[in-house]
Amino acid sequence: MSKTKRKRIRLNLGEFNGDKSFASVESFREWHVKEYRHYTWVSGAAHGDKGLRDLYIVQESLYDLLSQYLQDIVVDDSEELYENTLLDAKREFEEIYGNNRLISTSSPRGEFIELLREQDDKLAVWALHYFLGRGVSYVSSKALEGAFVAMQFDKGLSSNVDAERESLKVLRTEWSEAYTDLSDEMGELRNKYEALVVDMETKKTEQAEKFDNLVEESGSILDHITTTYDNKLALQSSVSYWTSKKAEHKKAACKVGWFSLVAGTLIGAVLAYIAYEHLLKVEEFEYWRMTLFFLFSTLGIWLLRVLVRVYLSHLHLGTDASERITMIQTYLALLREGQGPADDERQLILQTLFRPSSTGLIKDDGVPSSAFELLAKAISK
Repeated sequence: MSKTKRKRIRLNLGEFNGDKSFASVESFREWHVKEYRHYTWVSGAAHGDKGLRDLYIVQESLYDLLSQYLQDIVVDDSEELYENTLLDAKREFEEIYGNNRLISTSSPRGEFIELLREQDDKLAVWALHYFLGRGVSYVSSKALEGAFVAMQFDKGLSSNVDAERESLKVLRTEWSEAYTDLSDEMGELRNKYEALVVDMETKKTEQAEKFDNLVEESGSILDHITTTYDNKLALQSSVSYWTSKKAEHKKAACKVGWFSLVAGTLIGAVLAYIAYEHLLKVEEFEYWRMTLFFLFSTLGIWLLRVLVRVYLSHLHLGTDASERITMIQTYLALLREGQGPADDERQLILQTLFRPSSTGLIKDDGVPSSAFELLAKAISK
């Protein structure tokens, strides 16, 4: 059976057979089998009578045809195929019963035939012969009597109270069953509706909480972005300044480095020339030559030392500028992620970022003291 809940099956069987309602295809089939088996008594009543035998054969073929339509209903496949096969079966049932080619046992005519069977099966089957539209047969007195009582029943000339009462009892039972099924369906739908309402309220509460959290998170992120943007604007000039200073110190360090290398080579060459010409080449040692060499070597070494100090100073200042840029960018990234330092820590970081930068030069890198100053210092001691 299909997993989806399907609506009841309703049949309009015509004026004399009334309406039928079934909860499922299975109950539809069970009702048809019950009708089929109920009228098997016609076979025995029609024994030895050709006219009634033909009636039984036609009735049997109609029941077989309807059984085939019921078997063709597909209940385990797609809903569209189920509806199409069910529609074919309903159309055939309504056409046959609606044209009085078969009589329902729960109809007034069906109940009247059952009352006649209590008297005589032959009389009942000939009344059935008349009800099925085969007219009046003159083959026997029983045939005439059956057609006559059937005609009286249709005209209301005979007592049809009992038949109507039985028919109403059957109809009441069917409608009571249908009402019970509908009540069960309504209860099931009510339970599903209540469960759906509870589920919707739960979903609504969850969605509201998620939305509130999302708004709060979005507001927090927006605040962080705003703070980061403001800080970035405030620190952008610092980043630009230290970036330019880094580039300047890098260029200056390269220039001073090359100049120191050239100056060192020239000073070495001059000192080598003086040592060779005034110390090694002369035959007699003279103090003034030694003093001259000492003076030039001292000045040369002092000059190289100053150049190296300036070179190292630019390297130091370039590294300091690079560190400041890195700290500023890291500080901005932490602010954007909402993980910025606390106020007291931020003050410490800002003091570090904006501390005065040293030149890297040592203060004793002045001109060497003259011989007179050295002598004066020695005498004073």
